[in-house]
Amino acid sequence: MIGRFVVADPAICHGQPTFRGTRILVDRQRNPTFFTRDAGLFLPIHRHRSYCLVLTSVGQYEVATFVRRFLRHPDFDNQSKRMGRVVRLSHAGVAVLRPRSQMVFHTAWSPPV
Repeated sequence: MIGRFVVADPAICHGQPTFRGTRILVDRQRNPTFFTRDAGLFLPIHRHRSYCLVLTSVGQYEVATFVRRFLRHPDFDNQSKRMGRVVRLSHAGVAVLRPRSQMVFHTAWSPPV
């Protein structure tokens, strides 16, 4: 199991990540951005060029605010800037695992407009 809605079961679709209860492959969706509060998913193994995985390390009542801030951030404001990344949102800023890199990149939040 990868998360609440995405699972990787060797008996289903050869272990490829699928949406729970279906045989719909995650990487077959059209460039989705997934949001979760499961901090255990901030690993390089979860990077894929076909989607973006965003983890929120904030309180449950702050998630919507941080998702909005993330989607309006100039480094992530369109799909092509997000694809292939695993991102962690927190009060301190944004931590990013980029494709083909083992380093974690940190970005500060943009000042409010």
